[in-house]
Amino acid sequence: MRHIPEEELHAYLDQALSRAQAVEIESHLASCAACRAERDGIAGLRDQTTALLAALAPQTAPSRPPWTELRRRHLAITARRANLIRGGIWAASLIFAIGLGYRAHSWRDAVEAVQHPPVASAATPSAPPITMPVQTVALRSARHPLRRAPESTVTRPVTGIEVDTLDSAPSGPAGGVWRTESLERAVASGLNVPRVAGLPVLQIQVQEASSPLVAVDQQLTSGEMVRTIEGPAAEMALLDRSAVASTGASGAGASSVSMRHGNRMLLMTARIPAESLRALLARVPLK
Repeated sequence: MRHIPEEELHAYLDQALSRAQAVEIESHLASCAACRAERDGIAGLRDQTTALLAALAPQTAPSRPPWTELRRRHLAITARRANLIRGGIWAASLIFAIGLGYRAHSWRDAVEAVQHPPVASAATPSAPPITMPVQTVALRSARHPLRRAPESTVTRPVTGIEVDTLDSAPSGPAGGVWRTESLERAVASGLNVPRVAGLPVLQIQVQEASSPLVAVDQQLTSGEMVRTIEGPAAEMALLDRSAVASTGASGAGASSVSMRHGNRMLLMTARIPAESLRALLARVPLK
């Protein structure tokens, strides 16, 4: 009896034969146990191969957001935190101004009560005048040396109080008023803006002087903040430390490096190793 070849059994299992060939093979399989066993063995081997390939197939990796999306989220969080800090400073300044005006008004009323005691009317019985000893005013002046008693007899009311709400206002020998500038305005005004090319600029602050000091805050790809300050060497030597370290560049692990060129100096600080900080400083042009 002729048995079915192995390649015809494979074609039969793949359903690659014509209908007549398939009927002929099925008739033979019904009467031949050896060919049925061969067919069952081939079918079992094909099932095992399919299961093994499915197990070895690579699993689908979880999708991760792109780097640009992660960077956008970080900048949004940083900007929201900065807005909250500015709002807190503004609210604290407003409360301080209101409290100062209230105390100045109370002090003015006390001084007027001492200098102009009330006069009893003739139609009403006289009452002992309410006076404030001069020693009380002297004690207040001693506790608050900035609020001295006026020498004139007329006290003028407080008409207005101005409070500086800038983000940075150093109080050292090189202290002064720092104003925030945009990059376009700073470059257009002829200022030397010390910055590392390729890094985003977050903030520029300028201190008014005969030769201004310029501080630039930038952000590294790792998210760390780096601050660069450029100005005259004499002024930079006296610069207050609070103006050197920015919010993101201060704290544990912060380092700073400087470079002098003639009478100008560059100072850079960040929470990165000193070697990396020197490499960044070398990329900042110094005029």
